[in-house]
Amino acid sequence: MARKIDKPQDTVEEIIQAIQKALSRYSVHDIAETLFVSSLWLPNISSWAKHHLLYTAFLSMSPDTFSAKNKLQRYEQFKSLLSRLYPLLPDFPMFEDYIPEIEWGDVSLYHEGEIYKIFYGCNVKTIYDQLYAFQILHATLDNEVQSIVHRSPSLELKSCLQLQHNVITSIEMNKGEIVSENISPGHVEIPSRTFWRKATHYFRTFDPHVFLASDVIENYTTTLGSERLVSLLQENEFIELIDEGQFLNYFFVKDKNRYYPILPRKYSEVLLENWSEICHLYS
Repeated sequence: MARKIDKPQDTVEEIIQAIQKALSRYSVHDIAETLFVSSLWLPNISSWAKHHLLYTAFLSMSPDTFSAKNKLQRYEQFKSLLSRLYPLLPDFPMFEDYIPEIEWGDVSLYHEGEIYKIFYGCNVKTIYDQLYAFQILHATLDNEVQSIVHRSPSLELKSCLQLQHNVITSIEMNKGEIVSENISPGHVEIPSRTFWRKATHYFRTFDPHVFLASDVIENYTTTLGSERLVSLLQENEFIELIDEGQFLNYFFVKDKNRYYPILPRKYSEVLLENWSEICHLYS
């Protein structure tokens, strides 16, 4: 359903503007919920660049540009919105060039006496190994690291794992309704009614303060319409930034007093990139 950028006027900025025009007809909650469900739907696992583009358009918009009224109450309305959004998305054949492992919590990581289900199929092919290395290099030296950077690598690893485990165990994914043979690199499709119902129920009751520390939440939150995101968009380096893991490194986006989860399959990468930056600053 995506299109190719085959005309000179089809720049990333202009595509983002077209997406934003479609998004502005709905409320912040409507869009945050729709993108959350679309990005989590298992057949969309290889369209990571497309979903980054959608979130880029969303997060760079000022809150007052959205409708004040929630409009997506029924599956048909959700489906209608995605039917308008997906055709606006370009293909990224140089970046969406493989299919991550199609799994839903099939891999777990042991940390501080608990076993957490994680998203293994993501843009980072060695994510389990990298999390395990983080655990050894940073989490086991928690007191020493905290004395220098005043942040706890062990706590932030635990928070990252808790978030993934909570999503995976709260939203049932019926692999029986998924035809793996139909999934190709960059594939995007509208989630099923059953998955939409389960995912939206989770989303509408989600509150990170129930199980995460406030300082961790703030460290991994961006504000809707943030100026930093806008400045990055103006540099026209969208693909390079996300391919190098330097973009959208957050767990949540905040609007007023509400925290919305974004791109859960990227949470492990977000943790690693944040701590890579911290280590660089203190090296």
